[in-house]
Amino acid sequence: MLKFLDKYKDFGLLIVRSGLGLTFILIHGWPKLSGGAPKWEQMGSTMRHFGITFAPVFWGFMNAFAEFFGGVSLLFGLFFRPMMLILAINMFVAFFGGIG
Repeated sequence: MLKFLDKYKDFGLLIVRSGLGLTFILIHGWPKLSGGAPKWEQMGSTMRHFGITFAPVFWGFMNAFAEFFGGVSLLFGLFFRPMMLILAINMFVAFFGGIG
């Protein structure tokens, strides 16, 4: 019925990928990355819910780094699958670490 839309499938995926990439860069990644060590420590302390209590600044920086450069990767389509795995793990920690 909507067979004529097949020729726009790749363009639609580009729009979705670009929108998600920009969201990760501008809303999630950059504010955390530019927040500095106090923000990184606050985010990294979430790892205590998983039994990891050392180096919260490092874990917070890794969170900000993954969200910012994962968004860049998503936007440009570079290293897509590995970065999406990293972002999925990041979002898993954010979701389940925030509970409790």
